Amino acid sequence: MRFEARPRTEDLWYCSPWHKWSTFRWFHPKEGEVVIDVGANIGTYSLSAAKAGARVIAIEPNPATFESLVKHMRSNSLTRSVTPMRVALGSLPGTGRLFLPESSTGTASLLPDWAHVNDIDPRSAATVTIVPMDSIVLISSLPRVDWMLIDVEGYEVEVLKGAIGTLQRTRRMIIEVGSGSNSERCESLLRESGFQIMDKGSWSQLNEYWLAENTGKSRPAA
Repeated sequence: MRFEARPRTEDLWYCSPWHKWSTFRWFHPKEGEVVIDVGANIGTYSLSAAKAGARVIAIEPNPATFESLVKHMRSNSLTRSVTPMRVALGSLPGTGRLFLPESSTGTASLLPDWAHVNDIDPRSAATVTIVPMDSIVLISSLPRVDWMLIDVEGYEVEVLKGAIGTLQRTRRMIIEVGSGSNSERCESLLRESGFQIMDKGSWSQLNEYWLAENTGKSRPAA
């Protein structure tokens, strides 16, 4: 795979399997599978899935990072396999302000206090379009989703709330989840949609990664 690291960014780190060791260990898409990568960043996992023969929808709202994603698609000749979308996902359609750190480009978030919690100094903000995942899946005519990756810097609850229909046709999910009430709400939403958490991985006190599979047995919230 060919990637170009931008100056004054963490792009080299994002290309490393150690950046998301749990995702690197779990994520093995096959030819013909469908992948939705929410928070695709510069395309590390979107492009690896496409190279394996999967159909990929790569969602990245950060304008500069989205440009890098598209550039990497072209340099790796994967434009036919990957559909890039420069939007943010949420529970309802609308617009929002995406807070952009100066160098840690993978930590842009729709949450105003996310940068403060993570000790990051946002230098600017971009106005982005917000759409529910269910709308994207409907427009894309996806009969199923084999893999869903979600890394949205604290906004995962809103993403899941806008994907209730999509979750019913999703087989596996790898999601980055913030600690505290965010974790509890995510687990509840997944359980209600029939998912079971199969494994967990973590490299910081602020978040962890979950591998979840759809058992087809939805359960009401406790």
